[in-house]
Formats: sequence, structure tokens, C-alpha cells
Amino acid sequence: MKIKLLSALIAVAATTGAQYATASDGNIVFMGTVSQQTCVVDNASRALTIALPEVSKDTLRTAGKTAGATPFEIRVKGCPTDTGTVTAHFEPGVFVDAATGRINNTTSPGAAGNVQIQLLNPDMSPIIAGGTDASSKPVALEGAAASMRYFARYYAKGTVTPGHVQTAVQYSVIYN
Repeated sequence: MKIKLLSALIAVAATTGAQYATASDGNIVFMGTVSQQTCVVDNASRALTIALPEVSKDTLRTAGKTAGATPFEIRVKGCPTDTGTVTAHFEPGVFVDAATGRINNTTSPGAAGNVQIQLLNPDMSPIIAGGTDASSKPVALEGAAASMRYFARYYAKGTVTPGHVQTAVQYSVIYN
């Protein structure tokens, strides 16, 4: 009986000690809110295809050059109140360049080289997709609905080579 009790105490001491033998380098706290209802994305805005204009590679001849700004909008309806704001949060994903927040060209074969798609607010300020500031500027609700307007344009990472451009980004609508 004493041997079984001693064995049990040794086992408990060994496992308890193991918990404290590893060092902790940090702590992460996760916080959020689950709401009753948010806005509903209008059916026409659920799967958009934005056709950017054809541009010359000479227009995008050096890094940082942009061209072909094309407007698009995401419409929401059925928001819980007539007041407040909504924003579109452009999610990180496999096509998003984590360093810049621009969206990489995914076309293959025949892809244009060194070109990305940049998202912009209506005032032409960049939206950093996938970043901590990945949300667009807030848009006021009117009658429990809103139209969030944006632009997409080509962005040269370096010397651009001609070819096709196609990519995608996911978004979430945030009701404030």
C-alpha cells in the first residue's frame, strides 16, 4: 500500500513539476464581440468582377507607378439601425502581399510580371489589405443601407512585363 501511495505521489510530483519547468515568453489575450445582426451584403456585391482597362507597360515602367484606376462599390442593406457606419475589411489571404497590402497577380501562364492590384478609398488613399489597418474608411448608413465606393488600380513592383492580370481578395463588412 505504501509503495502504491509513494508511486502515485512521485507521478503527481513529476507531472506537476513539468508544468513549471517550461518558461513562458508571452501571453496573448483575444477579445471580440458577437453581435445580434450586422448588415447584409447586397446580392450584386457578393461576387464582383472588376474589369480594369488595358494599359501600356510603358505607363508602369518603374516601381511605384500606377495606372488604370477603376471604381467599384460594395452595397449593404438590412443594417440593424438607420444610423452608424459600415466599413469593408479586406482580409489577408494567399494572394495578398503581406508586406505591402497589395494583391498579387495570380494569372498563369501568360501573366504580366511585376504588377499588383492596389485597393483605394474614394479619396485615393491606399487600403492595406490584410493589415491591421485593412479596413476602408467608414461610410455612413442611410435608411439602414450604404454603398461603399472604392477604386482598384495596377501598381508596378518593378519593371513590368506585358501579360494578363487576374487576382482576388475577400472582404468582410463591419458594422459600427
